[in-house]
Amino acid sequence: MDDIHEVLTSLTNQQVGSILATIVDVKGSAYKKEGAMMLFKPDGSQIGMLSAGCLEVDLVERITRLGIGKEPELITYDMRADNDLLWGQGSGCNGVIQVLVEPVDHVLLQHLYRIKKALDNGQKVLIYKELPTENKAMNYWFQTNGAQFGKVNENSTLNQLMQSSNSFTRGTQKMTHSQQAIYFDCYQPKPRLIVIGAGDDAKPIVRLASETGFRVEIADWREELCNTINFPEANKHYLGFPKELQQQISFHTTDYVILLTHNFQRDKELLSFLIEEPLRYLGVLGSARRTKRLLAGQRPPKNLFSPIGININAESANEIAVSVMAELIQEKKKMLKSEEVVDEIC
Repeated sequence: MDDIHEVLTSLTNQQVGSILATIVDVKGSAYKKEGAMMLFKPDGSQIGMLSAGCLEVDLVERITRLGIGKEPELITYDMRADNDLLWGQGSGCNGVIQVLVEPVDHVLLQHLYRIKKALDNGQKVLIYKELPTENKAMNYWFQTNGAQFGKVNENSTLNQLMQSSNSFTRGTQKMTHSQQAIYFDCYQPKPRLIVIGAGDDAKPIVRLASETGFRVEIADWREELCNTINFPEANKHYLGFPKELQQQISFHTTDYVILLTHNFQRDKELLSFLIEEPLRYLGVLGSARRTKRLLAGQRPPKNLFSPIGININAESANEIAVSVMAELIQEKKKMLKSEEVVDEIC
């Protein structure tokens, strides 16, 4: 889920008093699944989405008129009834959805900042929330890189979980010994996309990648091209080829790399070491014939994509960027689906 990144990016010290809403359980069909998240700010603005629009309208009504969100609370939306004029028509939902509503106080805000820092550093974050009931307040704790932090009282079921090796899937499950409902999630850092080549055709790729859940970095040997003016969406800008890049960048198994320098010799030098790196995706712009020449007889690795992009008969730079991003998103979804099972993987 990319919602957490959008919510965290929008946070400031003035967000105390906001309401955080998270889908924690879905039975049947729904527009979005467990982990979908929204932030309702005090000024009335909203970040993220939970549905095609129906849940958001109702939550705003509840927040403004009924004053929900002063304490953590579970709200259940049952959209299965055929005669339900509000929920059943055109909402894309036909199930039961549970939404956890939490006030963003100073304590939670500091925890969210800590989560953002971990994600920005490429670390995964485990989330455990003991859902509130009429007789029991909500408890929660987070775990990242071996560190644990949160808000847990002495009688919380989470104290037992901290000492156990339970495995969880995303969503809400009940503990067998207590029937206490526990919501589990694993926030993944944004996958990193490194675009090598800072020509004009890289600009729409970097922009679209940034808008679709990638942490984008750009590299080139030309300082007049590879800079924050031309690529304001990029998180980092690297200068140099190719030995300098090897020294500046530590590649990881979750990285996506696109090679589009339009310079055959430079592409050849870069590809010679990139095919040895443990990348999730290595895309080379150009025809399959050109890539075969770049490989100079070497067997293409399984993670090599060339020509890059899904075939939509793209011609312009913007159309090519759309086809490339469609392929990247497809590969990203495959990776997330393979990792969505348990905390042992997270």
